[in-house]
Amino acid sequence: MVQLGKGKRAPIKKQPPHMGRYANLGQVKAKPGKLPRQHKHFLWFWRLSRPKKIMVCLLPILLFLIIVPIASYLYYARDIADQERLMNRNNTGIVLTDANDKVIYSVGNAERRNLVQLKDISESMKKALIASEDKDFYKHSGFNIFSIFRAAITRHGGGSTLTQQLVKNNLLSNEHSFMRKYQELFMAIAIEQNYSKEQILMMYLNSVYFGENAFGIEEAAKVYFNKSPKDLTLAESSMLVGVLPAPSRYSP
Repeated sequence: MVQLGKGKRAPIKKQPPHMGRYANLGQVKAKPGKLPRQHKHFLWFWRLSRPKKIMVCLLPILLFLIIVPIASYLYYARDIADQERLMNRNNTGIVLTDANDKVIYSVGNAERRNLVQLKDISESMKKALIASEDKDFYKHSGFNIFSIFRAAITRHGGGSTLTQQLVKNNLLSNEHSFMRKYQELFMAIAIEQNYSKEQILMMYLNSVYFGENAFGIEEAAKVYFNKSPKDLTLAESSMLVGVLPAPSRYSP
């Protein structure tokens, strides 16, 4: 290290002549008042006032909330309007019967299901189902906002009404997503506007899966107890209702 005496300056290190033109390479001087190129496309957004910025950000969400229920209803309108199609939309395939109404050929996932009227189902079965799955069935209009919030907070499920379950089982899928839940909610409202509570209850009981390859209350009563739905006791009805949350796991 060279020590300089008092009053002496260190010699200035000169750059080689051939490096002079490249000395300031990489030091880009930003022009005042000019945005970088990558921000030019959003210049219109930054010039907006705060309320307008909020509106621009919320617009896609609002469009989603409006378009999804309308598109879903238009897509499933024929199924919702026809009771037979609503109960059998996922029952796809071909079933051929003879003159005695006996199945002689079937292909795909189709099965011959007899429609059991509500008067031919025991009161204990109807009461057990409503008490377990949807105690406010006769009060709501397709969904129960308090049950939805409770299920969201506890994360234990159980927020869907019988009408929502009918939509999920027969029209939509078991996918756990916001999109499916949002579709389910508005389509349940549409079904409530097209059918009475008794019709919805009848469609649910005739199409829900009870496990053991039993779809509907008639097959379930026959498979589990070898009797007709109108002869089910309270204990038997409670057992069948207890299977519904997870038929493959809870079926005896």
